[in-house]
Amino acid sequence: MINERKNILFLDMDGVLNSNYLIRKWCDRKYKELADSYMHKPEATLMEFTKDEFRKEFKFGKELIFPELAKRLNEVIETCNVKLIWSTSWRTISPYAGNIYNARAMLERRGVNSSALIDYTPNFRRFSDCSYHRRASEIISYVMDNDHGITFDDRLAAIDDLNLSELENDDIKFFGTETEFGLTDEIKNKMIEYFKGN
Repeated sequence: MINERKNILFLDMDGVLNSNYLIRKWCDRKYKELADSYMHKPEATLMEFTKDEFRKEFKFGKELIFPELAKRLNEVIETCNVKLIWSTSWRTISPYAGNIYNARAMLERRGVNSSALIDYTPNFRRFSDCSYHRRASEIISYVMDNDHGITFDDRLAAIDDLNLSELENDDIKFFGTETEFGLTDEIKNKMIEYFKGN
């Protein structure tokens, strides 16, 4: 019996499921709401209120995921039965470090198919100063040694706002995003095409 190839996505978060454009859009909308509610407050005070609301909504950046970007990722996951490996720096911070259950709970709250997240890449931070090269090395190391039977024979991809194009030397497809826009429809469609084997 021939094993079917698994579809695996190494997932970054910042610049993928959030973006500068959507942060500005959210803050502009919240500022206008607050300005309507507190018509006689000075602009500086309204800006502070807006920042406070942003911190509360996104748990000081630890849940900074926008619904439209989560929806695009879900479409990739559900269309192609993709499993996620967190390569993001989020995997190293509390409350997610060493606790994939907290990460899944957060993804669920933010509208991401949390059952797709199955593992984290190793953390080589202390060994290297070059973040893009370190992250690529973490991904390659994971494929070489993991508990999920994932190998270079599977259909592997990484999405990140760092340039990880060196991964393609090891047959890991790289999808680059821009921090301004994150996961676009165009990138989503290319990912689906790749994972479908086209």
